[in-house]
Amino acid sequence: MPTDQVRIRSGWLTDRSNHYLGSHILSWGSQFRSDTIRDSQPAYSRMTDETYYNAGGFLQDDWFFLDGFELVYGFRVDKHSELDDAVFSPRAALMYSPSPELKFRGIRGYWLPGPPGL
Repeated sequence: MPTDQVRIRSGWLTDRSNHYLGSHILSWGSQFRSDTIRDSQPAYSRMTDETYYNAGGFLQDDWFFLDGFELVYGFRVDKHSELDDAVFSPRAALMYSPSPELKFRGIRGYWLPGPPGL
């Protein structure tokens, strides 16, 4: 009797750079990811063999503006092979660290969760 099989293969290519400017760290980079999904269900006469791609880039600034305070803000743009348009994802975080052992962080942003079913 045939058995169901699922194989997922992922590949990543990432590049990131930082530039230090006084109390700021500017970061930018790009990322490419491919996912191949092979799902065989012989009992139901179903076979899926799909490859999906995502390409993205980002820019962010880490600003150390007062003793113990850090503001991180930036954005990311992603283009997924299953979506018609690119997705713009702004992000911001404020961190307060009264000591090296204790940190408080508030984050606001949007991310690309991926198309449903992936």
